Amino acid sequence: MQFTSLLLYVVGAVIRVLFLSPHSTNQDSGSTKTAKEKLSDTLARVYGAVCFGYGAFNLCVSMVPQHLLRVVNVIGFSGDKDVGLRCLEVACESKDMKAPLAM
Repeated sequence: MQFTSLLLYVVGAVIRVLFLSPHSTNQDSGSTKTAKEKLSDTLARVYGAVCFGYGAFNLCVSMVPQHLLRVVNVIGFSGDKDVGLRCLEVACESKDMKAPLAM
């Protein structure tokens, strides 16, 4: 279930970056990158950003005190420390500008 929601978040972010960004309408006359390379670079950056947010959220929720954790679980949030740390590790190795924050 968590993987599906993460996947939907990544797809939404890619669509937003590719089609709604003002940079997508500008023509790069001096750029030698192909459209496929640009897409790959954009996907890598979006994936790093999503891993940062998802990892930080999971880590923070997993550190909630036990008596408040019941309330958080009733609302529908669950956190896994191991998943959060793995996502932050992936974000740390990415090209995204949030990579230094994931350390």
